[in-house]
Amino acid sequence: MFVGLPCGQEFPDVYWKRDRMSKPSFYAHVPSRADLSAAPEGKDTVMVLILVDNIDTSKTPKENDIDGLVTGTREYILSCIENRTGIVGLKALIEHESFHSPTTWQEMFNSDRGSVFGLNHNFFNILSFRPHIKHDVTEGIYFVGASTHPGAGVPTCLSGAKLTAERVLRDLEVPISWQAGSSHGKKDPLKTTACGFWWAWRGIAFLGALFVMVATWQI
Repeated sequence: MFVGLPCGQEFPDVYWKRDRMSKPSFYAHVPSRADLSAAPEGKDTVMVLILVDNIDTSKTPKENDIDGLVTGTREYILSCIENRTGIVGLKALIEHESFHSPTTWQEMFNSDRGSVFGLNHNFFNILSFRPHIKHDVTEGIYFVGASTHPGAGVPTCLSGAKLTAERVLRDLEVPISWQAGSSHGKKDPLKTTACGFWWAWRGIAFLGALFVMVATWQI
């Protein structure tokens, strides 16, 4: 992890914007050091991740200048690695490189504004408020990925894929082979109905009442 340099702040920004004077943080991973098959003998595969804002839909493609963002970020990262690690001539050692930007996610995966993490996990995008793995009205439509249950992140999305597959099999009344004693007639714990919203609103009401009690007690 290469921690960026803040500008007038105690900590550097996690998401980097080019119009800021601060230098971004980035994560570097060398998988070939743990998995020899990740690169030819005597060479390394290096992955670098830097968080940037999504595509601003209020701007034109020229104003967003994703290509310029990639170019500028590349130069900064290579220079930073060289300066902080003492590696000399890192740029000249690169034999092949590829880039993924918000434009990549938008074009390849139809991700809104090139978001790589899906919907924000704010209050109304978690628990029962988050899009369900099965459409609440239309039969036969299921969802999987970072923007649905249970949430974003590779392990979480893989778990979500398993949950969605199990939901589909239950709806088709097909036994789930990887579950011991599976029965298609078994109650589906993942079934999303209005009941989920009912419990969510009860939770909100409870938290609201608790907040009022605490505020009153402090007064």
